[in-house]
Amino acid sequence: MRKRLEEHVANPTCNSCHMLMDPIGLALENFDAIGKYRDNDKGAAIDASGMLDNVSYGGPLELARAVSEHERVPGCFTTTMLRQVAGDLLKNATEEALSGVVEGQFKNAKYSVRALLVALVSQPAFRYVRASEGG
Repeated sequence: MRKRLEEHVANPTCNSCHMLMDPIGLALENFDAIGKYRDNDKGAAIDASGMLDNVSYGGPLELARAVSEHERVPGCFTTTMLRQVAGDLLKNATEEALSGVVEGQFKNAKYSVRALLVALVSQPAFRYVRASEGG
């Protein structure tokens, strides 16, 4: 798989996305299509190692650790969660408000998703919807 994906990286049309997706996907290569663990793919040894922002990992557990300890994950997770629960209301949320949620309730609750959801639905951007023009 790693050799096949090298072709994507070599192709300028493909590489902008594949350079981001492939390394993380390869960390999960030990699992086949139905989730069964394997050491090789069609007789070739699987190399599930990689790098995430200069942090090396040797497989899925180490990748999970690298992701969980990455400084940008809480903010990204918060923004993504807000998009899911509030949809277009994200337009009304300021970066400062979201930063407060991440640094405040979410971090203080040891990154509890429940605490994050309570904090997000308490945000003015979620509670107060402006009527759209023409609607």
